[in-house]
Amino acid sequence: MVNFSLEGKVALVTGASYGIGFSIASAMGEAGAKIVFNDRNPELIEKGVAAYRELGIEAYGYICDVTDEPAVQAMVARIEKEVGVIDILVNNAGIIKRISMVEMSAEDFRQVAEPMGHRVDNYGMYAADDEAQLTYVQCGILGGILLNSGAADFVVTGCGTGEGAMLAMNSFPGVICGHVEDPVDAYTFAHVNDGNAVAMPFAKGFGWGGELNLEYVFEKLLGFGHGQGYPPERVEPEMRNKRILDQVRSKTLRPLLDGLKDLDQELVKGAVAGRHFRKRPRYQAVSGILNII
Repeated sequence: MVNFSLEGKVALVTGASYGIGFSIASAMGEAGAKIVFNDRNPELIEKGVAAYRELGIEAYGYICDVTDEPAVQAMVARIEKEVGVIDILVNNAGIIKRISMVEMSAEDFRQVAEPMGHRVDNYGMYAADDEAQLTYVQCGILGGILLNSGAADFVVTGCGTGEGAMLAMNSFPGVICGHVEDPVDAYTFAHVNDGNAVAMPFAKGFGWGGELNLEYVFEKLLGFGHGQGYPPERVEPEMRNKRILDQVRSKTLRPLLDGLKDLDQELVKGAVAGRHFRKRPRYQAVSGILNII
């Protein structure tokens, strides 16, 4: 690299024993940085260190699971003692699920979302053969109830294209649902629109690399807060427009209970008929609304 030097710098690139992380770290190492990386697998640590040395790069590997906060803190302390103060951090490590969105279980989602400080509860269907089958309209009803009751702070839903699920969600007060297909959609929706639900296309975009796209979508959606604007200097006008939209919706949409009472009650009951539903941690918040209707 011409006119660019990282001499004397210590760069921590998580999950850089191979793959994209290795490429990022190698470029920094070639610019003069000492490379530090982690992995959960001791064998990959050894192979990674050997690969860096073949390139003439000074590298140090540490066994650490980045989803374990105490372990991360201990690793950082060791790095600062054994190598030096960390000047550069690249959060490259992630969880990859080589499955389509429709095959992703609540547990799979938890492994991605909970390290970012979120709790994941599945109030909907668990499998395609569930006794209580939900249409995207009923998912919209369920999502509206969850958000308005406070049982959920954020809802992830979807259907084949994601469009129907988004329209169903946005039929209810207190819900701003975006259509998300990629990480840019996720990040801009979180920071420009500051909504509380997303609808994803379950039958589109999950070919080669689909699991990476899904991982990065949730990272951008859940990992950086909400309502911070994009670009950041646009935060004031964007949040002003969000407040205006909230005011418009408060005048044009009926209160949730009024709408639910006027719907076909079998349709509403079907939306909350799943056998797992009443076992959810915050079900009591929902039961108040259900008792009223």
